[in-house]
Amino acid sequence: MKPLLRYTIDISKIDLINMEITALENMISQYELWIEKNGPYEYVQERISHLKNTLAEHLIAREFSKEDARTYGD
Repeated sequence: MKPLLRYTIDISKIDLINMEITALENMISQYELWIEKNGPYEYVQERISHLKNTLAEHLIAREFSKEDARTYGD
């Protein structure tokens, strides 16, 4: 079984985590705008769901970084 993304992100580089979070938020916003303009589309909704899951993992990793936690392999 593959470990969750939150445990594989390099938490020693919080700036990179923050940049990834910003990028994910921007992608989600763009997809949501597309749906507003064009209506529901299954592929786009699946992408939003995937991106939101990835965003959640990065948000958790950022909290690990703030708390100076350890992840797998440390």
